[in-house]
This record gives sequence, structure tokens and C-alpha cells, in this order.
Amino acid sequence: MSTLLVVRHGEATGYGGARIELTAAGRAQARALGEAWAARGVTLAQVAVGPSERHADTAAAVLEALRAAGRPAPAPVVAPELDEYPAVALVTRGLPLLQAGGGEGAALAAALAAAQARGAGAERAFDRVYRHIMAQYAAGALPFADLITFAGFRAGVGRWLDGLCAACPRGATVAAFASAGTVAAFVGHALAAPDDRVLELSFVVRNTSVTELRFTTGRLSLVGFNEVAHLAGAPH
Repeated sequence: MSTLLVVRHGEATGYGGARIELTAAGRAQARALGEAWAARGVTLAQVAVGPSERHADTAAAVLEALRAAGRPAPAPVVAPELDEYPAVALVTRGLPLLQAGGGEGAALAAALAAAQARGAGAERAFDRVYRHIMAQYAAGALPFADLITFAGFRAGVGRWLDGLCAACPRGATVAAFASAGTVAAFVGHALAAPDDRVLELSFVVRNTSVTELRFTTGRLSLVGFNEVAHLAGAPH
């Protein structure tokens, strides 16, 4: 069987800014993963990265640690299908809809505004707003025709994975560096999980966690999910 190691990027800067990049802690997390793989004797045959800076920089730190230990570290290949669902755009454009829509959504938006005004509880209030908007997105209930649908996002990840399973040499180990939603989509593809379960998984994926899939002709198995043993003693 062959192995796919799916890695979420390291800790990154706030998602409200114009640029999302790894923090110093995120780079340390990625180095720790590379050192752990080197210690285990991991040999990578291929490396794929999502199109975002945080994906490429996480991969670069991991591969640098592997090379420093004398392990093979193939040049990464960018795979657009490994990009995250458009969370920033969804929240930016979805929040005004909540505010104007009444009901639970409007109450959540009002609670967020109040928390921001008093300078306390904003993180928790934002999390509730975010989850509400994302649940609407996964259900296909948001009117943003120019953004990829959740079903379309999952389908792209699935096509990439199916292509890898068909073409990867037997016994090879491949690493893919992506975001939380993409990690969850890989798991969902392996388990044929419904959209709401995949979305919930995306909320719990840890920085630089490793999710392991094994595959051979006609068979795809989930072996491990969200593993962060390499972060013992490193920044979380």
C-alpha cells in the first residue's frame, strides 16, 4: 500500500488581514514535524502543496529539516485543489446578511458587535458567527454564486486524491500540505462522510497535525487523524 500524509499548515497570522502567513511559532511547529519525520526515517516520494503562502512555508520548513538530517525532500508541486474553502470571503460577505436577516443569525451578529464594543468575549462570539455562516455555506444556503460551493470544494479534493491513488507507485509515501478544511475533506472522502460532518471536522484540525491515509487499487483507508505527537515540547 501507499501512504498519504496530509499536514495542516502551522500557526498563522489572523485571518482578517490582507496577508495570512506563518507566525514564528508556526515555523517552529513545521520544523518540529520535519525533525520527527527524519527521526522516523520517513522517505517522501512526492510533495504537494496548496496554493497559499502558509502551505508553501510549512512545507519548506518541514523539507528543510528533512534535508538537514540527510533525508530525501522532493521539490513541492503546487496543487490548486488543495486550497481551503473561501472562509474569509464567506464571513466578510455573510456577516451583513446575518445582521439584516433576523432570527438566530441576527442575534449572533448582535452578540458579536456587543462583545467587540465592550472588549470582552469577542473571540467566542465570533466563533459562533463563523460556525453559523459555515453551516449555511455547507448546506448551500448562501447566495454567493461567484464562490466555490462546499460540494464543489469537496469534489476538487476528491478528484485530486483519486488521481493520486491511480498514479502513485506502490509503497510510496506522499505528503500534502493544506488547510483544515482540506484535511477534513480528505477524511470525508475516505469515509464517505456527509457535508455537515466534514465541516465539523474542519473546526478541530490542529496546526501541523498529520492525517494519514493508506491506499491501493480500489481501496482507501483512514489510518490516523489530527496527530501532533511531534509538538511535544514545541509551540502549540
